[in-house]
Amino acid sequence: MDFLVLFLFYLALLVIGGGTICICAKTRHLKGLVRGGTQIFSYIIPVCLQRATLRLLHYLFHTRNHTFIILHLILQGMVYTEYTWEIFGYCQELDFSLWYLLLPYLLLIVNLVFFTLSCVTDPVFSF
Repeated sequence: MDFLVLFLFYLALLVIGGGTICICAKTRHLKGLVRGGTQIFSYIIPVCLQRATLRLLHYLFHTRNHTFIILHLILQGMVYTEYTWEIFGYCQELDFSLWYLLLPYLLLIVNLVFFTLSCVTDPVFSF
């Protein structure tokens, strides 16, 4: 299968899944399904593993930590490594200006600075 067909399948799956979640959230069928699923898994998963998972989720999503900043930096680094490996050399062969080739790296630096600032600083509300 080519890329476009796979991408359309992926897009259709996202739309169907999102629509199903929206419909079930309005009719409260999803809440009962989730509650039933958690009861079944609570019999299978040991209590110590459940507590450890809850502590980890609390740490990741309810406390200020730098986990997502590091994850974002790693993912951005991987994307730009792939860009450099694949695209940069090809664009140099096509005689693109060096400024056009360095523009994505400048945008990456700006993106990472603002992302880090938004994660580290406290929000200030001024009305």
